[in-house]
Amino acid sequence: MHWLFIAGFIGLAMYMAVDLLGLDSTKPYDFIAGFGLGIALGDVILGIIFTSRYTAKIKAFKMRLLHKA
Repeated sequence: MHWLFIAGFIGLAMYMAVDLLGLDSTKPYDFIAGFGLGIALGDVILGIIFTSRYTAKIKAFKMRLLHKA
């Protein structure tokens, strides 16, 4: 979980660097900024899910799906 949040921080840092330097309209840098922001947002969503009270229910649901497949 710790490494997940570090990846989110790195993604946010990538986005902020490109945005603050004003490179977000240049072709390769707009992808880098979007990728970094996507990593950061995805990690926040995963962090919310993993730290919620529903984690055990989600894990049990996934295990039921895998055993039926």
